Parts: sequence; C-alpha cells; structure tokens
Amino acid sequence: MPAAPDRLVLPALNHLLAQADWARLRLGAHAGKSFSVQMAGVTLGMAIDAQGLFEPARDREPVLRLQVPASAALALRAGRADARRQVVVSGDAALAADLAYVAAHLDWDAEADLARLFGDIAARRIARTLESLGRVPAQAASSLTRSAARFVVSERAIAPDRAQVDGWAAAVDRTRDDVERLAARISRIEAGLRKG
Repeated sequence: MPAAPDRLVLPALNHLLAQADWARLRLGAHAGKSFSVQMAGVTLGMAIDAQGLFEPARDREPVLRLQVPASAALALRAGRADARRQVVVSGDAALAADLAYVAAHLDWDAEADLARLFGDIAARRIARTLESLGRVPAQAASSLTRSAARFVVSERAIAPDRAQVDGWAAAVDRTRDDVERLAARISRIEAGLRKG
C-alpha cells in the first residue's frame, strides 16, 4: 500500500497530467524510470509509466534525486527562477530537465474542475476568489518589505539612505585627495629644507 504522501500527491499530479497531452508525451519518453523528491523532511518516490503518468516507485532505485529546501518550495510554485538554483539535483540530467519543464509549464484549470462540482457561474467566482487569495501572501510580503525598509531608513535611522551614503563617500574622497595634496606639499617643503 502506498505511503500517505503517495496517496495524496500522485492522484493530484496525474489529474493535472491528464489535462495536458504534451506533458504526458514528454514524460512518457522516460517510462520506467523512477526518481525521488525530498522536501520538508519527506521523501516521495515516483516512477513514470508508459502513459507519461506518475506511479509509486515502490522498490525501484531512483535514477534522479531532487532535494528541495523548504524555503524554495513556495518560490518554485511562484515561478521564481532563483528558487530553481536552490534545488539539489543528482542523477539523470535529461529526466531532470523534462520534469523541470513540465513543472514550470503545467497549469491547473481549477475553474473547469470546480464547474463539474458547482456549475459554471459559481466555479468562475470561486476561481477568481482563489486567485485573489493566492496574491495576498506576495502582496503582504512586498508591503512588509517596503514598510520595514522605510522604518529602518526613515523612522529609526538605523541605516543611512542613499543620499547619506553618497554624501559620505564623496566626503571620504575629498579627505583622501586633501591628505594626498598635503603629503605632496610636505614632501616639497622637506626637499627644499634639505637643499637649503
């Protein structure tokens, strides 16, 4: 019997793949291969069947191992390219490339699935609500970042603003130039004293 993550994750992924012939065709080229994904302390072993769908890997040795840090999981779903660099990949490079491509381009048609349950109009409203709720964390993070930056720079003056840094750098440059001119003048005076 598959482990709990298998029972939850595989049907959901296969549901998405069932709606995307192009993805099943691409993954079907790797039929029989197995891979593992380790994320948040859970390792999920999967294999690809002849139809390009996922099945439990059972006792098959993975040809590809993916280690996804918890910090990168949500960023990957959001499509941030920098998150992909955090994933540790070892094994079959062609399979890794095709899985990455499918993951980046496979979309869930939530509205179509909801329409089967609630009808077209309700599905559209639910999908729009879910979409707007999905933007809330990103908007909150952006707002929090802006607020924190204003607090650090303006309210508490913990960090200097750009104009202060530029002014300080210019003052350092002027001081360096003044010291160099003074050193040159002292050298000239010393040279004159030695001659005279």
